[in-house]
Amino acid sequence: MDAEIDNFPVSQLQERYGIGKQAIYNRLEALSIKPFKEGKHSYVTASDLRSLDRLHNHIQSGGSMADFSSHNKSKSFSQLDKVDVTSGLVEVTELLAVIEACVKASTEAAISAIQPKSPLWYHWELTKVMEAGILLTTAEVKELIGVKPVCQGGQKFYKRGSWTFVKSGKIGSQTAWRVSLKS
Repeated sequence: MDAEIDNFPVSQLQERYGIGKQAIYNRLEALSIKPFKEGKHSYVTASDLRSLDRLHNHIQSGGSMADFSSHNKSKSFSQLDKVDVTSGLVEVTELLAVIEACVKASTEAAISAIQPKSPLWYHWELTKVMEAGILLTTAEVKELIGVKPVCQGGQKFYKRGSWTFVKSGKIGSQTAWRVSLKS
């Protein structure tokens, strides 16, 4: 369509799509496109114009900005900017690779978001820390056990369940804790 265009004037977008000025600004915002100025005129890049064209075609075929922009913001879809779908020169394998990457990324994100942690997960983590002799900061202990370790009456240790956390110096500005099984 406009393969030779580097930058496209924002002032011509209304005419290009046959829509009002506010609709243009709504689309630019939905796609997170920030026009740039050269002299007195504002422009969008060729890549931005392709995104606007795809959005326009999507809306013309019954879609909405909301369902388009949720897919368009995915980083994997940025690879589509390099493929001229309208010219018919698309390599099917390239397009399939992009689609496969998007599906895999969304599937992995969905699984990790819904997969609950075992209520015993922190015990396994503390066992690994203890066996490796790793010192934890107060913040790390709190992250693992859910409470900030506080020693009682001048003692140098904190007991919680089967675990003992012994003060062992400093890590930065935080107390360092050595982990052991309660004896």
